[in-house]
Amino acid sequence: MTLALASLLVFACGKIGVFPGIDGPIAFDGNYYTLIGERGYSFSGRIEEQNTTAFLPLMGFAIQGARFVIPGHFPLAEVAALGFVILLLTLLGIHRLTFLLSGSYPAAGVAIALWALSPVAFYNFVGYADPLYALLTVWTLLLAVKERYWGACMLAGLAMLTRPQAVVLVIFVIGMLMLQRRAEWRSLLSSAVPGQTALTLLPMLLFSTYCAIAFGDSAVYVNSLEAWRNGSFLDGNLPVWKAVPYFVKTASEGANALSVWTIFLASTTLCMVFGLLLFALNASRTIAMFYVATLLFFAATISFDAINFARHMLFLVPWVMLAAIAHVRADPGRWIRLPVLVAWIGFSVSVNLVAVGRYYRGEWVS
Repeated sequence: MTLALASLLVFACGKIGVFPGIDGPIAFDGNYYTLIGERGYSFSGRIEEQNTTAFLPLMGFAIQGARFVIPGHFPLAEVAALGFVILLLTLLGIHRLTFLLSGSYPAAGVAIALWALSPVAFYNFVGYADPLYALLTVWTLLLAVKERYWGACMLAGLAMLTRPQAVVLVIFVIGMLMLQRRAEWRSLLSSAVPGQTALTLLPMLLFSTYCAIAFGDSAVYVNSLEAWRNGSFLDGNLPVWKAVPYFVKTASEGANALSVWTIFLASTTLCMVFGLLLFALNASRTIAMFYVATLLFFAATISFDAINFARHMLFLVPWVMLAAIAHVRADPGRWIRLPVLVAWIGFSVSVNLVAVGRYYRGEWVS
């Protein structure tokens, strides 16, 4: 609770500097999720236009639920209150899962501190779907590690209605389920596995059916998303093996194609990702495998987009667990570990304050 309140306080301090009061504009993706929550889906009939059909529905439904709880009509207060609850539940899941994997309360404490005060934690309070995806991810993994597969499959299916990368979560959970029953291959069809697998696919099947009935196209989400993303990175989408050296070259030459803020945030996140990969095996193999699988999914299916890279990476919940467990197991001595943690949190809070100001001035953050 204390860390969730601290994260909300950092957001409020950054916001009040630009927009005093409890309300304010909801911009960028948060605006579209809010529209879905208020009015439902709309489609102009032209796939090349920016339609709400380019967004998955679960966050919109959650915002709609928050509207019935918060009196009056204060959109920012509604999404911020919803984000606070999501953050609180996410922290609880991270703490339990980290302790289950490491047996270390210090590691669990470090993990929730890293999540609550990450460099872009303010996205918890502005109506984006990434925090909801993180919440469902951590509880799915927790239930899967405990071999409670009915609950894990249900949550993984719901995660499919938040962010596209949830397909990795579904595949990962099904893989864990199959491995857990590897001695029963011949009896799989007569076990609960087919039903559990179907449960992961049911929410997306229902959504596709709705799209087919409402818009005449069961794949309208995929088509709208691809039309939205077309040309989003400089002169076009670049595969990751071309985009990373291109980003480094662009940044080193001081080209105007990327802002100083984008270069700073993307570079910091890249260093963090590479550092995590170096120490991942010293943490949890299960979480490391899921983290690497998600990175491979991004590399194989979407372009590297520098202006969105930090948000996508910092809302992959495994990073805080990998960093926290590796941090504690490295055991260089508390007199070294604590200053490192304090320095990182101080840096993250500073980035957050600047990011909130940029967001409310209508400038792109990540």
